[in-house]
Amino acid sequence: MEICKQLFRRLTTALTILLMAFVLVKSSTDMYYNYISGNTHHLTYILLGAAFVLGCTVLLLTGRALRLSEKTADRLTFAVFLLMMAVQFVLILTLFRYYLPWADSLSVMNEAISMSAQAHPQISSAGRYFEMYGNNYFFTILLCYYFKFFRQFGLTAYWMEGLFLNMFAMDLGVWFCLAAAKATFGSQKRLVLTILCLLNPLLYVFLPFVYTNTISIPFTMGIFCLPLLACKTDSRKKRIGYAIGEAVLLAVGFQIRVTTLIPVIALALWALVSLTFSRDSKHAILAPLLTFVVVFVLLFGGCKTLINTHVPERLRAANFPVTHWLMMGLQGDGGYSSSDEDYTYSFPTKEEKSAANREEIRLRLGALADSGASGILKFVTDKITVTWSSEHDGLYLETGRMQGYSPLQKYFFGAKNDLMLYYYQFYKVLLYILALIALLGELLRRKCSTTWLYGLTMLGFFAFYILWEANCRYTICLTLILTVLGFHGINTLLCLVSSASGSTDTGLSLGAVKPLCAAFLLVCILLPCIYAMVRQYPTYTQTFVPKTDYSIITVGREYHENAVTGIAAEHKTLTQTFTTAHSFNEIGIYCAYDDTEEWSDAFLDEHIYQFRLLDADGNVLASENFGAEDSRKYYKRFGFDLVTPSGASTYTIEITARNPEPTPDRLKFLYFDFDTYDYIAHADLAVDGESLHRDLIFLVADNYSGPYTTVNRYRAECALILLYLCGISAILLLDSRRQTCYNK
Repeated sequence: MEICKQLFRRLTTALTILLMAFVLVKSSTDMYYNYISGNTHHLTYILLGAAFVLGCTVLLLTGRALRLSEKTADRLTFAVFLLMMAVQFVLILTLFRYYLPWADSLSVMNEAISMSAQAHPQISSAGRYFEMYGNNYFFTILLCYYFKFFRQFGLTAYWMEGLFLNMFAMDLGVWFCLAAAKATFGSQKRLVLTILCLLNPLLYVFLPFVYTNTISIPFTMGIFCLPLLACKTDSRKKRIGYAIGEAVLLAVGFQIRVTTLIPVIALALWALVSLTFSRDSKHAILAPLLTFVVVFVLLFGGCKTLINTHVPERLRAANFPVTHWLMMGLQGDGGYSSSDEDYTYSFPTKEEKSAANREEIRLRLGALADSGASGILKFVTDKITVTWSSEHDGLYLETGRMQGYSPLQKYFFGAKNDLMLYYYQFYKVLLYILALIALLGELLRRKCSTTWLYGLTMLGFFAFYILWEANCRYTICLTLILTVLGFHGINTLLCLVSSASGSTDTGLSLGAVKPLCAAFLLVCILLPCIYAMVRQYPTYTQTFVPKTDYSIITVGREYHENAVTGIAAEHKTLTQTFTTAHSFNEIGIYCAYDDTEEWSDAFLDEHIYQFRLLDADGNVLASENFGAEDSRKYYKRFGFDLVTPSGASTYTIEITARNPEPTPDRLKFLYFDFDTYDYIAHADLAVDGESLHRDLIFLVADNYSGPYTTVNRYRAECALILLYLCGISAILLLDSRRQTCYNK
C-alpha cells in the first residue's frame, strides 16, 4: 500500500511539473494576448532576467530573515502585512474609487444594491443575466445584506464599500497563508512568504474586480490553513473549533464559487497519502470529523434555503445547467461564446437546456475524437494557453472603465503601463520557476510534504479548466496558492544550498557550489538579457506611435443595456452631459446597427446624424456628420482639437438628425438601464430635454503620439538594471563569505 501511495504522489507531481513547465514556456515566449510590444525571444530574456533579479532580492531577504529572532520576525511580518494593506488603501482612495464595476461584477452589484432597498429582498426576474447565471445567486444575496448594513447608517457609497470588501477578502486569504506557514515552517520563514505577498501585483491591481474570483480567495486558503493548524495541536477543543471553521468555509465557499471543492479533494488525498492513522489517532479525529459533517450539512442546507427564499422559482427553474460551460469549453479554443450562450438560453427550462447541451457535447466530442491525437493535444494546449499563460490575467481587457480622472490610471492600465505589464509578467514567471523548483524537490523527496498538497491542488485546477470554459480570469483565485508554492520553492533552494555547502545552519550559504551557480546564471540569463536590451533598443525608440489615454471616462457594453431610437425618424435630440478637468480630443459613442432590414450601401453611407460637443455656455467645440455605415463596429469615434478645461467643467454630447424630413433610422444609441446604480458620476442622459436618469455608453479620451522611450531614458534604465544586478551579486557574495566563516 505504501508503494502505491508513493507512486501516486510522484506521478501526480511529475504531471503537475509537466503542465507548469508548459505554462512557464508559454508565459515567457508566446504571451497569449500579446500586450507587451515586441513579444520576441529578446523579450523572453528580459523577462527571465528580471525574474532572476527579483528572485535574488527575495533570496537575499530570506537570508537576512532566517537570522532574526522569532520575536523580531513576528514584528516584521506584522509590519510588512500592514504595509501591504496601506498600499491597497492608498490605491483605493487615489485610483480605484474612480473605477467602474464591469462584466459580472456590475450585474451582481447593481442587483444587490436594488435588493438592499427592499424590505423583503428578491432577485429581479427582469433582465437576462440572472436567468442564465444561477451560480451568482448566493453571492448577490450576501452582497445585498452587506450593502443593507451600511444603508442603515445612511452610507450609500456602494462602490467604495465593494472595494473595501474585496480588500478584506484578499487580505484574509493572505492571513490564512501566513498562519499555515508559521505552523509549518516557523516565524522566520513566514516573513519570507509575507514579502512575496507584498510583492504580488495581483493583490493590488484586482482590487476593483469585486466578484467571486477574488471573494473566494479566503475560502480557498482557509480550507488549507485550518487542517494544517489542527495537525499541530493536541487540544481536542481546538480541533473541534478548526473543524467548525472548515465546515463554514466549505459550505459558504462552495456556494460562492464551486471550485472551492478542489482544495478539499486535494486535502483528502494528501491526508490519505501522508498521514498515518493509529487507533488513538482515529479516536482523536472522530469528534472533529463528526462535527465537521454535521455543521457542513446544516450550513449547506441553510444556504440553499436562503437562495430559495430570495430567488423566484421561475429563475431557478430556467438558469443554465453545468453542461452549458462544459459544452462551451469544447468549441474553438474553449473560451466564451455568445452563440453558445444564445443557444442554451433559447430553451425555456433547465431540463431542456441540459438535454440540448448534452447532445451538443456528444457531437463536439465526436468531432474532437475524429481530429486524432494531434488534434486533441492541440485543443488541450490551446485551452491551457488561454487560461494560464496570459501575462495580465484578463485585467487589461476590462479595467479601462473610469467614471472620473486619476493621473495614476495611465501608469497602471493606460498608455504608459509598460513597466506595470513587465513587472506583472516577470513576477508570474518567477513564481512559476520557484513552483517548479518546489515540485522537483517534492518529486525527489522520500516522504510527502505540504508541497504536494498545493501541487495536487494546482493539478486539480489544470484538469478542471481543461474540461470547463477557458478564461484567463479564472486563475485569479489561485494567486495565493501559486505564491505559497513559490515560497516552498525558496525553502527547497535553501535546503539544497545548505546541503551542498555542508552547513547545518539554515542561513543562506552557497559554499562550494556558488561559483558554478553564478557562472551558469551569468551565461544563461544575464548576458542574453543585456544582449536583448541592446538588440531591442531600435524597436523601442525608432518611431512615434499613437497612444490613447482612456483614463478620463471609459465605459464598455454590459448585460444591462437599452437603446435610444428614433433620432432621425422622429427628430429626437439626444444629449449626454459629463464633467472632467482633464484635457481630451476624442469622444466615442456606442451605436448598435439595425440589421433587421436590408439597407443599400448608398443608404448606409448617407450622413443623416449630426454630432456636436458643447461647453457649459452652449458654445460648439466640435461638430461632425455621420451615418450608419460609419458606426457598425463598436464605438463611433469623433476626433477634434484638444479641449483643455481650466478646472472641473461640464460638457454636453448632442446627437440630432440632419434632414428636416423624417428619415428611417438605422442606429440605436445604447445606454445603461440601471434603476439604482449611477454608473457615471456627474453625468446624465436626456432625450428632448427629458432626463432618463441613465448614462449613455460612451468614452472620453486623449489621443497623442510619442516615442516608446527616449534615448537617454533607455540608457539610464539599462545602467540602473546593471548597477542593481552588480549590487545584488556583491551583497550575495559578501553574505556567503560571512556565513562560511560563521560555519567554520
